[in-house]
Amino acid sequence: MELAAFNQLSADEAQSAIRHCVAIPHWQQSMVAGRPFATIEALLATADALARQWQQPELEAALSAHPRIGERADGADKESVLSRGEQSAMQQADYA
Repeated sequence: MELAAFNQLSADEAQSAIRHCVAIPHWQQSMVAGRPFATIEALLATADALARQWQQPELEAALSAHPRIGERADGADKESVLSRGEQSAMQQADYA
């Protein structure tokens, strides 16, 4: 999704669009509230700043919702597609 399209979504649509990125509703809501983002870099800086505020329970929630690095997610849902793209750099690595 292009940044301009993300900026123009309703709050519910925008939260749904990023729900698979981080499984922490407060992070999602804060990202949505931070729109419109002028650049991808601004979006990433906000995402990073919000993540740096996490306490241990939030970090554990985010990590437990994330597939293991190198796992190939099956399925055609948004989360599986996003995960495969994110993990694609690991395809040539051995399991260890």
